Amino acid sequence: MGSCTSSGTVGSGRAVSRDELVRALATSIIYESLWWCKGHVVRYVLMPMLKRHLKTRRKPDIRLGNLVVEVVAGDDSIDVGRQRLFRYMRELASMAPWLKAVRGVVTDGTCAEYYVLKKGGEPELKARGDLGEVLPEALADLCASKVPIVDPGDIAVIFGV
Repeated sequence: MGSCTSSGTVGSGRAVSRDELVRALATSIIYESLWWCKGHVVRYVLMPMLKRHLKTRRKPDIRLGNLVVEVVAGDDSIDVGRQRLFRYMRELASMAPWLKAVRGVVTDGTCAEYYVLKKGGEPELKARGDLGEVLPEALADLCASKVPIVDPGDIAVIFGV
């Protein structure tokens, strides 16, 4: 597993807010998912899900099907974010008991960790390192099978209702 050192800043060297990181990560997710998912899945499933989730500003920061993404910023550490991520993963698993697995990524915008929570188990670390290496692995796993619908609101947004 890779290692990563985070500075808490991006490109220009300035500190960024949690909302800025979430918006930037959402853009990266859509861009990266085009490499790993079929175009129509990105266009008609992932993009509407992501837009709805960001618009309603619910917790976790980002959720696409059974993939949960938690962003840490400011004084929070990856350790704090990891605990929130595990809580959100468990909540999703109990809300949608038909899921075989819930996937989760925690990131500070530079470093990331990717976990999988299998039914009846504990979150297991699958990858750790630079966000640019970890995020594609999580998206490839998400898109390797059908993206599950876990919330009735997801169906409404996909069908434009």
